Amino acid sequence: MTTATSLWILHRPGAARGARSARYTSGMLEPTSTTASEFGAHIEDHLKRLTRAKAPTALTRHGKLAAFVLSPAQYRAYSKAVEELETLRAADEGRTEIRNGRGITLSHLRDGLDQIKAKHRSRR
Repeated sequence: MTTATSLWILHRPGAARGARSARYTSGMLEPTSTTASEFGAHIEDHLKRLTRAKAPTALTRHGKLAAFVLSPAQYRAYSKAVEELETLRAADEGRTEIRNGRGITLSHLRDGLDQIKAKHRSRR
């Protein structure tokens, strides 16, 4: 028997409260597509396919994309890709701030921390 923790469903933006968008890297295969009704009617078959396949399943409702269903391995890959993208964006934002004179370099940060430590030690 498959439990609810054996898959993840990511709704399209605006599909539900707090829904997150699902975007896939080029390393993921194109999702297969089925209706939400068909998925529900044959859920065991779809869950078996999800555990074997490397592609998520796109669920449609009334002809429109409603959600993506991913296996745990697919979700971990998705989460890792999102985390890496967020790290790259933050690094790029930091470089832009430094170029525009709004940020500080790591060496300046370390110098400032050393000064704070020295002040703290001298108060003891």
